[in-house]
Amino acid sequence: IRQMICGTAWAGHLDARIAPLDYLILDMPPGTGDVQLKICRTVKVTGVIIVTTPQRVSSVDVLKGQELMRKMKVPILAIVQNMSHLLCGCGRKHFIFGKGCVEELLRDANQQGETGTETLRSFDIPIVEDIATQSDNGIPITMSSPDCVVSEMFSQIARHVHSSVMSLHDVKRETEGFWG
Repeated sequence: IRQMICGTAWAGHLDARIAPLDYLILDMPPGTGDVQLKICRTVKVTGVIIVTTPQRVSSVDVLKGQELMRKMKVPILAIVQNMSHLLCGCGRKHFIFGKGCVEELLRDANQQGETGTETLRSFDIPIVEDIATQSDNGIPITMSSPDCVVSEMFSQIARHVHSSVMSLHDVKRETEGFWG
């Protein structure tokens, strides 16, 4: 982990002519494993995006992960519920994996005051056939179908996370007098 994060020449790291890395997003397994602990102890983590699915077993793991982030003092920027529902051709939503777990996660994060913003948001990503088809072809859905509901949702998540990170940096500047 240390080699990947500290030993990689990210854009701009060694060459001032290249723009620096703005965001590094790591997709980690759920829970409270050694990977999460090592990353939090190795680098300053600005915030996390919690990703879950509607199944109850998923939210149990995510709650443990939220507790770890709370202990490590890492703010939660957003909660994303993947496969929240199936969008069929008729336009109806089918909650094939159930629903309601994300509300518990939001409530827990807000009660603990561990959010990275005043308004912690959740985002529901539906199951859409094009995602699997295009991913299998190596084409992100945002490129193949930029106007679809999932592409728009990914854009909303990106805007929200960026806004949350900027808000955290504003607070840091106010409290510390500089932006480090």
